[in-house]
This record gives sequence, C-alpha cells and structure tokens, in this order.
Amino acid sequence: MNILSISSRVAYGHVGHAASVFCLQRLGHEVWPVETTLLSNHLGYPAWGGRQLAQDEVAMVIDGLERLGVFAEIDVLATGFLGQAPELVAAVLAKLRRVRPDLLYALDPVMGERLGGLYVPPATADCIKERLLGEAGLVFPNSFELDHLAGRRVETLGDAIAACRAIRARGRSDLAVIATGIERIDGNPAAIETLAVGPQGVFLAAAERHALNAHGLGDCFAALFLGHYLNSGRDLEATLGKAASAMAAVVAATGDARELALVAAQQALAEPPERVRLTRLD
Repeated sequence: MNILSISSRVAYGHVGHAASVFCLQRLGHEVWPVETTLLSNHLGYPAWGGRQLAQDEVAMVIDGLERLGVFAEIDVLATGFLGQAPELVAAVLAKLRRVRPDLLYALDPVMGERLGGLYVPPATADCIKERLLGEAGLVFPNSFELDHLAGRRVETLGDAIAACRAIRARGRSDLAVIATGIERIDGNPAAIETLAVGPQGVFLAAAERHALNAHGLGDCFAALFLGHYLNSGRDLEATLGKAASAMAAVVAATGDARELALVAAQQALAEPPERVRLTRLD
C-alpha cells in the first residue's frame, strides 16, 4: 500500500515520522512522509533545535506531489502532529477523496495528555474534532483525546466503551476507534490496555505495564496498527492482537532507555510474539 503520512520529524530518536515510517516500511508499505516539524529531537530533552514548519512550507511539498500526478496512487492518508497545517490537511483529504473515494484515513489526533492538558492551539483541536474526525476510518486517541473527542470524562471500562461509541456515532459507518493507554479506576494497575471499537465488535488488549523513559509510543503503535490492519484484510481483532503484541515487544526491548528500541526489535514488528491478553467484549 502507498501511504501519504503528514506528521512531525526529528533527527535524533524515535517520535513522529522517526517512529512511524520505519514501522510501516518494516510491514511492507510504501510511505511518503510530509513533515510538519524539523527538530533535532523530542522536546522532552533539556536541549533541542529546529522549528515547526509554516503551513505554506508543508503545502509546497503536497503541491509538488499533486503536480507529479501521484495522488491517484495514494491508498491511505495518515496524520499525526499537524503543527501549523490542520486546515491544509482537511483540504488535502478532500482532494484525495475526489481522486480516491475509497481512500482510508488514519487519524492520530495528537492534541494533548491528561497530565498536561491541551498542547496544540484550540483551533487545531477544533479542526481535528469538527472536520477531520468525520472523515476517518481509524482514529487513535489517548485518554485525554478520548475525553475531548467524546465530550465526556472516562473513568471506567464502561465509560471508555461508551466514549468510543460516541465518537463512532459522529463519523463514518466503518470508523474504528482504537483508544490507547486507557486510564480507568476499575482496571489492573499492572497492565496497560488498548480498546478497539468498530463495526466488527469491541475488543480489549492487555499487556504488562512498564515504567518507560522513552517517548513516541503513540506514534509507533498507530503505525503498527495501521500496517497490520492493511495486511490482515482489515480484521480489527487480529490487528489489535498483533499491534499490541508488537508494541509490547518494543517496550520490553527498550527497557529504561530514552528512545524506543525499534531497530533492535524490528523482527517483532512484523512477526510479533504473543504478549497480550485479547478479550472480545461485545
């Protein structure tokens, strides 16, 4: 599959495209990355350099691809950190859909975390919720983003399922919501859980929780899920099991390092050992 991906880029480490592109390529997909940032490293480090790219700069790359005549070859649009280009992404998606009505849009709604709240401008969060969400076939919210997109606070597993269904009700009939790192009061604190809710049912994957210093887990998981989803014939249950097991293998290989061990764990990306408990809930 040919995937046009719009997200951030760092030179050092594995976040944004520096995580997702390798995962998708390792799973056999062609990826055309369009950057929204050019940074030395993740901003969690004490020093960094670079900047967000202006919307016009991102648009020039997209325009070049369009003039090259390759829009019709794009099977999937995937987006992560949008930087200054959320409105551009909405426009690009509309153009792509005119050429490829069957295009799959995979939306990682990067906007914030429960600990720190919203870290993108409110206008970006609004664009994601009001314009992009309705076009997505896959969406990957963390706990904060799940709350925000559903318009309700998630405290229990039942809340999480209801929130995913509320998001599905706002989108396309084939939308699958994959809620990552669920934070709930009725869960096992020793496990990290991912919930998938779509037309094929409701599924929960639980893996051993590890204390990590590394960033980029969301970028990595969304790419692993998308890659396995395309390879599995869009089987939601099978994809969740493979993606969650692959992510668990990466986490185990990473240990207490500051960056994800993607290269060291690359065999497990494509052929993950079973590392999760997968349950069908509905």
